Amino acid sequence: MRILYAVLIFYVAAVPSWAGRPLATEDAYTVGRRSLELEFGLEYADAPKECRQYGHGLVVTYGVADVFDAAMEVPVVLSRVEGGEKAFGFGDVAARAKFKLAEVRLLTLAVVPEIKFATGDEVRGLGSGSNDVAALAAASLAVGAATLHGNVGYSHAFPKSREAKGCAFAAVAAEVFPGERLGVAAEVLADFARDEETGKYAMSAGGGFSYAVVKALVLDAGVSFGFGAAEGEFGATVGATWAVF
Repeated sequence: MRILYAVLIFYVAAVPSWAGRPLATEDAYTVGRRSLELEFGLEYADAPKECRQYGHGLVVTYGVADVFDAAMEVPVVLSRVEGGEKAFGFGDVAARAKFKLAEVRLLTLAVVPEIKFATGDEVRGLGSGSNDVAALAAASLAVGAATLHGNVGYSHAFPKSREAKGCAFAAVAAEVFPGERLGVAAEVLADFARDEETGKYAMSAGGGFSYAVVKALVLDAGVSFGFGAAEGEFGATVGATWAVF
């Protein structure tokens, strides 16, 4: 499960990254007690005049209890900052927990505390340069062959200068499953910290699809386009999710 800091770091940079691939919006579901899920993705992100990134990330999620997941993401990034040299190495490692609060008929509610560590080199374009602490509320509603997801949250960054910064963020997404194997998804994400130069918010919209090769293995692909303060930015991903047990 993902939210946007490695795959789409340029679009809503304050938001970490977990969601059912290829979405960046967090769902409210857990994997189940003693279940292990692995997510692997190849990523591309382009912010004109700033940075271009290629990379892959591994997300490991373990179900500690039916209502409690623990997860960690370790990205590896090939980056080129505008006017600089290429750099390759680990990006910012992130960890999170998910607590499912309630299931009311077709509605599921959860809270997700997260922390991102500044393990990637900011100067070389491998990381954000800050340790971030975030928390969000997630809601998922199953409606026939579709599932709707919504997030609201807050992220607080602790840069090396120790000048703390924070911002609120939100996301909405919809998934439709026209068949047993195929899923189609779309989402919109927003960061509510105004850009100092443009006065706009950084936002992105994207979509993609997933295909279940077998019940335990799902392949996916998706794209995202930035607008507002993130206008002109683009991201793409292909990957897989494996329910190990």
